[in-house]
Amino acid sequence: SFVEYVLVGMADAFAKVRLAAEAAAGREAMDATGDLRSLDAAQRAALVLFERQARVTVRELSSEVGLSEHAVRDLMPKWTAAGFVVVADPSRKRRAYRLADKWESIVTSRK
Repeated sequence: SFVEYVLVGMADAFAKVRLAAEAAAGREAMDATGDLRSLDAAQRAALVLFERQARVTVRELSSEVGLSEHAVRDLMPKWTAAGFVVVADPSRKRRAYRLADKWESIVTSRK
């Protein structure tokens, strides 16, 4: 009877694990914890701004991340090359950026 008790307990535990795994696999939102940890502080601050609006300018990013506009202008080519942002409006006076598709899906899944 003790062996039967242990086996029933194990079967119940495995059933709960299976249900939890199926529920996790069914979720559309991916776990971006590892991806978010790979970002630097300025990129994390920028994500907060991108959660509020889809397109941002250097001036808006500057005030959000706490860097000068010149510093942000220097960052943008690096962020673009790294696949963090893409140019949404290429004009020189009104240049705007949006998140790359990978990061956009992470931001929308967090809402």
